[in-house]
Amino acid sequence: QVQLLLALDEAEAFLARDDVQGFITHMNALLQQRDGSNFMVLVGCINSLLSKVPSGQGEVFIIKCLDVLHNPLRHQISLPPISSGLPYLLLESVPLDDGTGRSIHARSPDVQAAALDCFNSHCEPDTAKVALRLAQLFGLTLADLQQSGSLSTVQPGRLIECIDKCRQLGKPGLTSAIGLLKQFKGLEEHFDCVAVLSQLVESGQDGLAQSWVSVLSPDLKATFIHQCMAADRYKSAKNAVHALGLQDVFPDVEKIYRQRTFARLTSRGLWSVAATFAGNDKAMQESLVRMTALHDLQQADLLRAQFGLPEEFLDPAEVAHALAENEALRADTYLMLDVPPERVLIVDSREHLETAAGILGASPPVIGIDVEWRPTGGSGRASLMQVATLDRILLFDLFTLGLHKDGAVHMENLQALDACLGPVLHGSSCLKVGFELMGDLKMLANSWPMVTAFQTVHNVFEMRELWIVYLRTRNRPGVVASLRFSGLSTLSQTLLGRPLDKSMQISDWEQRPMTARQVEYAAQDAHVLVRLFCKLQEQVPNASTVVAQYTTTFSAAGGRASRQQSKPLIQASSDS
Repeated sequence: QVQLLLALDEAEAFLARDDVQGFITHMNALLQQRDGSNFMVLVGCINSLLSKVPSGQGEVFIIKCLDVLHNPLRHQISLPPISSGLPYLLLESVPLDDGTGRSIHARSPDVQAAALDCFNSHCEPDTAKVALRLAQLFGLTLADLQQSGSLSTVQPGRLIECIDKCRQLGKPGLTSAIGLLKQFKGLEEHFDCVAVLSQLVESGQDGLAQSWVSVLSPDLKATFIHQCMAADRYKSAKNAVHALGLQDVFPDVEKIYRQRTFARLTSRGLWSVAATFAGNDKAMQESLVRMTALHDLQQADLLRAQFGLPEEFLDPAEVAHALAENEALRADTYLMLDVPPERVLIVDSREHLETAAGILGASPPVIGIDVEWRPTGGSGRASLMQVATLDRILLFDLFTLGLHKDGAVHMENLQALDACLGPVLHGSSCLKVGFELMGDLKMLANSWPMVTAFQTVHNVFEMRELWIVYLRTRNRPGVVASLRFSGLSTLSQTLLGRPLDKSMQISDWEQRPMTARQVEYAAQDAHVLVRLFCKLQEQVPNASTVVAQYTTTFSAAGGRASRQQSKPLIQASSDS
């Protein structure tokens, strides 16, 4: 703090001498000292310095600094490498009028003249953000620009050219373009507003579009909402209808949004979340209870009671019939688990950990690893780790093992988990295969840092590498480019003949007990890894070379260590 005060004394001396070059160099050095982390502290300090000088002189000095930063050669000034944040530091330091959010001396003739000149020089795509902040800070309007001669009604000038060029940059430039259009009201007459709105919607900037269209005509407001609906973004359409007061014009948007969100949530098995969207709609309530019954009869009965539906609504015979039809349809459509239920073990106790240790202690040559966690609204921790051999699947219930009922960490259980998994995860004789496996291992390590086994995992192989080589052997133009980033279900469809049922992917993985469908999904996601790996071994002639090349060690400290040379690929066998 003492060093900062001394440095600011120097800055005040530069300001008093109107020494722009010295002030810039000095403030740039201060900003770079902590990689910009002292930005707001410096804003307050410069603001205090500017408030001491006579009316308007501080603002003119800051504008001079911006001009020099933008074009030092024109001013015949040499500057050191400048922090990209320095122009914004200077702008945010200008004292503001609390009532308007603009500079206290924004309308002073000297300040206006300097601000207009600086604005025009910054009216280029790469400095449009600075130009916009200048215009906002000093309250520049279209009338100001026209009076200054920089814009005429016949020749719109460089501002319109700047906005056009910003739009051509796509998403990065659209924020500046729309900001300038909002600031200079009336300028929208020079643009195809429908096309601009369409560009914003296509680039996913619905909020930015809504903020701009709020000052445009009713027809353009309606056009924006139609564009959102056409892009299947009913949430944005619903928000705009409320924000713009167009409920009478679009009376059904709220209902359509709720119905579409409801359908999406139920397709993903998020029954409790879907219930909030069902609201008081009886048809949606009944539909939700029926769909839930096909997956979790207990949850369906809870929802039935919550909605006040009669007990006889869930007829056991009808539910059993519908469930049988649904399962038959799933069996015809998706890849089914190739392991009998008794070979799937939910590891949620010390006794089960001992059983799992015995299975893993048999030295399986290959194991598939997958991890599940609640995608939104949960604890942020990995809640389930699946480990599969060709004929056994272990579902490690990390929440039940790792946490007491009050949420405190259960260290004794985690130590037992460490003892169970440590030998196989740290060992080099077993190959650990997965799909996007590094992300799963990182989630495990971050979620349970007290489990040593999760912090370093040897002999890790990302199966996507073998998949890419497989695609290249097909010798079909465009196949690698189109399928190299495909998901696990695509691999299953290609190599095993059926896709995976991913309906449980983002279900509530912190819910206990897990539903039967969740258990099946989790088991399948790990077991299919081993099946796919064995299939790729058969299909790729140089599979062992690829595996040796890409086998690596995961380290929580660095995410991935340098690649290691693995032993010759061990063929997975049915007795693993």
